[in-house]
Amino acid sequence: MALIGYARVSSVQQNLDEQLEALKKFGCEKIFSGKHSGKAKDNKEQLEKMLDYVREGDTVVVTKIDRLGRSLSQVLNVLEEFRKENIGFVAIQQGIDTTKKNDALSTAMIHLLGLFAELERSFIIERTQEGIRLKKERGEKCGGRPAALTDDKKKKLIEDIKKGISLNELAFKYKVSRSTVQRIKEEIRKPLKAKYQAELSKFFDNEQEIKAILANPVYYLKRCTDYTDQEYVYLLIDLVENYAFQKLPAGYIEN
Repeated sequence: MALIGYARVSSVQQNLDEQLEALKKFGCEKIFSGKHSGKAKDNKEQLEKMLDYVREGDTVVVTKIDRLGRSLSQVLNVLEEFRKENIGFVAIQQGIDTTKKNDALSTAMIHLLGLFAELERSFIIERTQEGIRLKKERGEKCGGRPAALTDDKKKKLIEDIKKGISLNELAFKYKVSRSTVQRIKEEIRKPLKAKYQAELSKFFDNEQEIKAILANPVYYLKRCTDYTDQEYVYLLIDLVENYAFQKLPAGYIEN
């Protein structure tokens, strides 16, 4: 039936000295404490070590009840674990001592914490639902990740795509992935695709060849010879500049 102390800091400005002194004065045989950095990970590791160490009949001692966790729900979960394992709990400054079976104050305090936790959850749910309702009324999107591009940035990106700037340059400039730039590029192409398919069908019956030309009009333009239908050449130039978004130098095709 050992007295096991636990100390925790919540920020860099705090230190453990006062807590450690109070726990030693109370008679704790062993003390677990978070590091002075106050990092959540360090405190969590020490709490887990303490929970693994204590045994039935032991009593865990803290200076204040909030040292047990970073949230009310976490504190209550730890207290429930103590209850199940028949481990006592003492919060020195608040006069809570569950080892005293007839201590009505300690029992009432823990019940009140449970009620406050339930109230806290209700408030969170209510605020969340109210926030969603207000967003819907304003026509804003609810849930999901925020858009990678604002409407203004997307317009500028589209302008740059039409200038023939590479995917890598655009992705770096607008701090988005290449796939995002490619998706927007395809969005621009979509309404043009049917138009160019219809124009190309005047020269080709083969659907696969039409798809191949749409996929790489620059390659097909380079294959053109003096004997190629001039109308087809100009269609390919239009495809390159307005579908593949590549600017050709002046006089690329001589009349």
